[in-house]
Amino acid sequence: MISPRKTLKFLGIILAILLGLILLPILALYLPPVQRWAVECVSSSLEESMGVKVKVDEVRLTPFLNLDVQGMIAQDRENDTLLATDHLHLDVAFWPLLDGRADVEGFGLKGACINSKTLIPDVGVKGRIQSFSAEAKGVDWKQSIFTLNRAHLDGADLTVALADTAQKDTASKPVVWVVDLQDVHIQRSRVALSMPGDSSHLAVSLQDARMAKGHFDLGKKDYRVKSLTLSQGTASMNMTHRQLPADALFDLTGIDLKASGVSYDAQGRFLANVQHLSLREGQHDLYLTHLGGKIEGDTTWVSLPNLRVATPNSQLTASLVADFSAFRPAGKGRFSLKAQASVSMIDVLSAMKPHISTAQHRQLADMSRKLLGGNPIEMQLDAEGNMRHLAVQRATMGVAGLARIAADGFVRNAMEKNRSGAFHFSSIHSPLSAFVRCSSI
Repeated sequence: MISPRKTLKFLGIILAILLGLILLPILALYLPPVQRWAVECVSSSLEESMGVKVKVDEVRLTPFLNLDVQGMIAQDRENDTLLATDHLHLDVAFWPLLDGRADVEGFGLKGACINSKTLIPDVGVKGRIQSFSAEAKGVDWKQSIFTLNRAHLDGADLTVALADTAQKDTASKPVVWVVDLQDVHIQRSRVALSMPGDSSHLAVSLQDARMAKGHFDLGKKDYRVKSLTLSQGTASMNMTHRQLPADALFDLTGIDLKASGVSYDAQGRFLANVQHLSLREGQHDLYLTHLGGKIEGDTTWVSLPNLRVATPNSQLTASLVADFSAFRPAGKGRFSLKAQASVSMIDVLSAMKPHISTAQHRQLADMSRKLLGGNPIEMQLDAEGNMRHLAVQRATMGVAGLARIAADGFVRNAMEKNRSGAFHFSSIHSPLSAFVRCSSI
């Protein structure tokens, strides 16, 4: 008869053997020779299924999914490099995976060159990335929620080409992910975008840009950003088959932006509080020192309650509430505009410069200097209504030390041939006063 003690000992040995058999492959996976063998197996599988060959100089996998890869190169069947990176790091928390959630405690990429070729439908991405790091503690694929706690991109130079025709979307369900971006920081990076058929080009560079508290609900099409800052950005665009900077429609440099409360939803409603925007426009030699104010509206109306615009020589303050239909000939919507501006001829001539000859520009500059003496043109406008009945409560224009003209009145059917109206004009610096009524304005 076998004693209970021997039976327990026998069972203990069996359990130990079973546990060893289970743990041995797991522990062996963390041995460098086994890891290299696993990489070779994965590379062979990728080459067979996708035609992608992967070469790795060194790989290290520590317990609980902490992966470090040195010197990785991925090539296609034509031996074109799809991805080459000096260092790849991935740190994923193990236990949340059992609950259908991924907590990426660290992701890093250094010295990377990418070329998507045809891997991404309808889009080609090519270029280099000096470094990229991220942390995402909250990827829940059951609830379709992606939370990116932190991301930092530095030294990226990418070219994005859109295909001529988009492939048909065969997905059975729309994308309904909710994406939360807590802190995204981009430095010293550039993106060049070419539209289908190489018909137009857009180039944007970001010296330092940061976005905080971004919420993007792709199912509800609700997009919100708490704050957005940009320092020393550039942007240019053309509408020809030639690469930039050729035929550029605009050439913006020195873009500084600070905005908050930016939102856009499925109904087309938008809202933004622009604390500051400044830039230089090279085509017209224009320097915008400040633009700010709140902007709100949708596809049918817009509100600019406190618009402020300034250049080194001109200033504008305005308040506008407008239904877009107010500017159609028979539109029934209304608008209200109150504006006050001080406009320098320097800015006017800068705007005209690309459209006139050098001799004409010099002649106009001499005339304005003699006539205005370098003083700005002061303007004021208070108007409301629509094109069916436009009422001007007050409109003034003048130059300090010279004449200033004021007017008030109304116009009916402003965009029709049978327009009519009445205006009262007066000169503020002289006793001249006249009342003018006209049947066609």
